[in-house]
Amino acid sequence: MSAPKTRFRRPSAAPASLRDEIVDVLTRDGEATAKHIAWQTNAANFPSRVANELNKMLADALVECEKRKGRGNEYFYWLVTASPATGAAEHGTRPQPEVGQNTGSDGEEVNLSSPAVAVPEPAPAAPATPAAAPVAEDVSDSDLEVQYLSPEDYEMPPANPSLLASANRMMSQALDAWRDLANRNGCTTPEGLGAHITDTEQRLRMALDVAAVVKADWEAIHEALGRDDIEIEPNDIVGAIGELRETLRLLSREATRLRESTAAAIAERDNATALADKLQHLLDSSRHETEALRAEVERLRASTTATVESFEPAAAADVLDTARGYLLRVPKRPARILTQPHSARAAAIAAARNGAARAEVFALVHVGTARPAAEWGEA
Repeated sequence: MSAPKTRFRRPSAAPASLRDEIVDVLTRDGEATAKHIAWQTNAANFPSRVANELNKMLADALVECEKRKGRGNEYFYWLVTASPATGAAEHGTRPQPEVGQNTGSDGEEVNLSSPAVAVPEPAPAAPATPAAAPVAEDVSDSDLEVQYLSPEDYEMPPANPSLLASANRMMSQALDAWRDLANRNGCTTPEGLGAHITDTEQRLRMALDVAAVVKADWEAIHEALGRDDIEIEPNDIVGAIGELRETLRLLSREATRLRESTAAAIAERDNATALADKLQHLLDSSRHETEALRAEVERLRASTTATVESFEPAAAADVLDTARGYLLRVPKRPARILTQPHSARAAAIAAARNGAARAEVFALVHVGTARPAAEWGEA
């Protein structure tokens, strides 16, 4: 009996990245929903990967999205360099794929060198990277000057309701996905999810190790079958081969299940990481705004303190020293004017002893003088 021949599969070309596939779909179709994009890529069975990559492309300003009136509740995505909304607004028509462009299945091949097929390739837009921004030179603290902003500089720009609704919707979807993953695997924290993924990878590695051992045994059997000095019963060979095939079948199923579980867990972890990054960005923005408001309050407080300290109130004059006379008022009696304070005090006490309900003394302060030559003169 000759050893069975092993089939070898020729390695295929390196697959394109998911982002390149999305760009190809949007370049070909102009605009499409996330479901249509996922169906046209190799990640049709993993729509969460496509959604995650679209979110990253939105953050990198490579694509835009919006809902279309009368076309359902799904978002339509298009490339920023070829916006369908702009083309529709200017020309009144939606951009269509070029004639001769490949819109078939993955199994079709197009010879780009053939003169009969001309596929226009759009020029890639230059990505906006932090390195392209100019770098400011260092300035020492002694060269800084205190500058005060006008009240208009502190006004916040109006919020964009569509962007806020989109961000809330993406955050809600990510939270729902995280909650579903936590309910299915009993993970309540990102650390627990990482531990679950690590455990799954370890089990997959163990299964691959067992498969390697079985493969070594299989090769040893093949080598033994090739020798002429060893007598082996055919029934034993058939039974051993059947057991090995069953073991390999079970290991293949377990490896496939573990691979799918690991891919799903990694996708959910990426969604949770993206959500955490967005929340951290919002927290940082709020912290910066709070710091700016605190600095403004401190500046206003310091300005108010300096204003109060610079104000020197005039010393209050003693009323008794500036009084020109004293008015004695007793109920049911005519008012009297006295020039000395002790005389006014004594008269008030005497009136009270003689049966008056009360006796009040008022100081008369000289405010001004009216003369015939002038209407009024200050004191």
